[in-house]
Amino acid sequence: MTVIITGAGGLLGHSLAAEARRAGHKVIALGRAAKPPVGLACDRWIAGDLADPRARGCDWQVFPGAAVFHLAADTRIYEAGRDFARDNVATTETACVIAQRTSGRLVLFSSSAVYSGPRTHRPVASLAEGDETNPTTPYGRSKCAAEEAVRRAGVDAVVLRIFGVLSNRLPLMPERGNLIQAICRAWRTGSEVIVPLDRDGEPAVRDYVSDEDICRCALASLTWTPPPTGPMVVNVCTGVATTALEMVDAARSLGERPLNVRVDSSSLVVNPVMLGDPSELRRLHKSVPADRVQEFWEQLLSGRGPAR
Repeated sequence: MTVIITGAGGLLGHSLAAEARRAGHKVIALGRAAKPPVGLACDRWIAGDLADPRARGCDWQVFPGAAVFHLAADTRIYEAGRDFARDNVATTETACVIAQRTSGRLVLFSSSAVYSGPRTHRPVASLAEGDETNPTTPYGRSKCAAEEAVRRAGVDAVVLRIFGVLSNRLPLMPERGNLIQAICRAWRTGSEVIVPLDRDGEPAVRDYVSDEDICRCALASLTWTPPPTGPMVVNVCTGVATTALEMVDAARSLGERPLNVRVDSSSLVVNPVMLGDPSELRRLHKSVPADRVQEFWEQLLSGRGPAR
């Protein structure tokens, strides 16, 4: 099968392209850069900005039956002034057009940031696909709007709500306030790792999934049968809770240098609990990604990842 991957030069794009090639698919990669990133496994690179309306006028019919994996998005959630409507919603509208032209399935990479309400606070409870989606952050709202764009388009689609990502490429990406990046930066520069607390005086709870497991679930979603009423929505998560302090301790136990950690009670965590319920994923995929936090740090610090 031919698969089209938007945002192929991003964090998950490299992994998805590699997994797709290993599965025997022909990979058409899309990105803004003039040339594909070094090491990207693709058969063809198409340069362009999906937020530009002219992208919708391209001859996407030359890829009949191609599935469209839409990863192109701005995930710099901690930076002010981001144009999420352009980069997360307009690009999704173009991805819908591409899927309409190819007549293939659209797989939208959405986010757990769409969730809100009592289950994102204490006590710790798992988030299921039917829980409230009324996010309080601009990024989360843009992801909700992207999901709605897919529903309006009426295309054959699966929406994957991705929880925390573990990727050896994270330290290579621009600094975005991610805890993993903060830990790696602290090892490199001696800076502090600041762990904020929520209104109950507890560190944030997250559900971390490896990029390889995310991409395998995404490829498997090509065989799932969506309901007749609209796109299928599925959490991609492990169901295992990891606090920010547990993440720091896992890294500290393996690192060769000490970490300078400060717990900060002066700032509040938005959506302090983001733990996924993987029941729907288990039903569809017959398995659930494992908790790989310890394995992630072992690989990164052993030199098998690119960011030691």
